[in-house]
Amino acid sequence: MIRSARLRRILANAARQITPPLIWAGGKLVLGMRAAMDYQFVRTGHSTRPLHEGRFAEIFERYQALDPYVAMNVTRLRIYNICAFARLCSNIAGDYAFVGVSFGVAARIVYEFTNFETLGKTFHLVDPFETIDEQYNDDVDYVRGQYPASAPIKFVQDTIPECLPIEGIRCLSFVHLNTGDWESEAKSLPYFYEALSAGGVIIVDDYAIDKGHFDIYDPVFKHLRIEPYWMPTGQCAIVKI
Repeated sequence: MIRSARLRRILANAARQITPPLIWAGGKLVLGMRAAMDYQFVRTGHSTRPLHEGRFAEIFERYQALDPYVAMNVTRLRIYNICAFARLCSNIAGDYAFVGVSFGVAARIVYEFTNFETLGKTFHLVDPFETIDEQYNDDVDYVRGQYPASAPIKFVQDTIPECLPIEGIRCLSFVHLNTGDWESEAKSLPYFYEALSAGGVIIVDDYAIDKGHFDIYDPVFKHLRIEPYWMPTGQCAIVKI
């Protein structure tokens, strides 16, 4: 069996070398071989079933349409990462903060995915809700209306670092930064890291987007003596040890 499997790999590689790419790709589909999935420049031929089936997929597909400008799969992997870390923080002391809200997709999915109402925490949504461009939401009531009236959420309609420290926050267990203003996020990192409980996580959504913004964030990480965990999605995670 081992020999036959090895022989199949050798023959497949040989066939690929002599077959034009378009014909090879078409043949893979015809033969039922797994097609690669693409999630905002992250491409994989491995199974992505947990992203498309089950509880996360159901929640994601319910709320992704809140943003009318982003296609279904673009942010699927990025938000999956956010949900994974947010859920790991559910038993750590402290509130959650989402800085940079826009249409509120990521925040709303995390709220649902973590069963946030059962955690005894407050969900802080920080955004000036001002017009940046036509694809950024400036209506705070649009986001407020996504949650039940009893939801433990607080809105901070302001920018960082101007609004820091945030009133009512004693400690944090999870922070998501996605404002598009990398300099302001970097200036605000010392506050959020200081407020973070041990074991808590900060996700910087734009850390390595495109060519990366390392020159902006890395000096702050070095000063704080923390090492970011880079992700292929362009995000990074900071875990407070």
